[in-house]
Amino acid sequence: MDIIRIAELPQQVTPRGVKARAVLDVPYINIMNLTLAPGDEVPSHTTPVDVLFHVIEGEGSITVGPETVKVKAGEIVVSPAGVPTPWRPMPAAISASW
Repeated sequence: MDIIRIAELPQQVTPRGVKARAVLDVPYINIMNLTLAPGDEVPSHTTPVDVLFHVIEGEGSITVGPETVKVKAGEIVVSPAGVPTPWRPMPAAISASW
């Protein structure tokens, strides 16, 4: 059995300027842990696969296609492949995995 301790993984800044940890990267599964500080945002982008955003702590807003919603800890957002998706955090910090 493998146990992944997210807090012990190295954190890097992505090309989009967000702190991220690669939690798992194997064929067909890629899990990233992002930490957005107050005021940080992820510019609109698309992915070639469906993505699940699991908000671990904090709150923010996310746009999937034409719809923008506020999200908070304990919620999961489903983002279909090929649909533009930006993150716009609220004043509080947010941590999310996908």
